[in-house]
Amino acid sequence: MSSLCTSCCLQFQQDNLTPEEAVQYIEACLIGLTELCLEPGEQQRKMLDDAMNGTYRGVELKNTTTDTLATDRKRITDMLAKHIESRLGDLLSTERIVQKFSALDHNVWPKLGNSDESKEACVLHGRAHIESLCHHYQSILVREGTTVTEV
Repeated sequence: MSSLCTSCCLQFQQDNLTPEEAVQYIEACLIGLTELCLEPGEQQRKMLDDAMNGTYRGVELKNTTTDTLATDRKRITDMLAKHIESRLGDLLSTERIVQKFSALDHNVWPKLGNSDESKEACVLHGRAHIESLCHHYQSILVREGTTVTEV
């Protein structure tokens, strides 16, 4: 579980992280946590093997069974997933305004060629997303003296 969380944290420390990539990392983390609810990870399996002998890293364990450890693992991973969803749930909502920012991500822009079709594809790419963003942030645009049509 710690390597899963560490990986997600490291992804969020990138300077060039796009909103859409952030959503993908969050979703991957939540999927990983769901998998850990169902099956123990590598480190958990090692700990389970040691725990069945009644000790873990030299500490005596009492009342430890595979069932209690599985229940605790599920409870902890569920709590962690719920915390992530409560903190970052807006990014994962069904409206997903964050996806609209992909129009600004040059990595997904169509390649510009010499043909009229290629030029038109570049001009039209992301237009619907930009319109959605303008509508979503309309009150801010207006407050700052810009109209949606100007954008």
